[in-house]
Amino acid sequence: MNIDSYDILVIILSITLAVFLVLAIILTTYLIKAAKDVRDITKKAGSVVNSIESVSKAATNSGPGSFVAGIITSVIEKSMKGGEKEEEDE
Repeated sequence: MNIDSYDILVIILSITLAVFLVLAIILTTYLIKAAKDVRDITKKAGSVVNSIESVSKAATNSGPGSFVAGIITSVIEKSMKGGEKEEEDE
């Protein structure tokens, strides 16, 4: 069997092509996963923006005094409920 330089070149190029093909497949899967993560993050960011917008509308519509009182009331109610849960757990 006689192997000349052209055969060696073909073997080297075939191996290189196979390695790059495997790397391209791996990179493509990572890029697809990253795109899905970015889409999820943008959905969450949009939800946060909508929540902030509704809070700001509520603050401007009801006035600053009643808005702050509502926040304080909800915090106190949540802390009271949290204290009751701790007492039930003990």
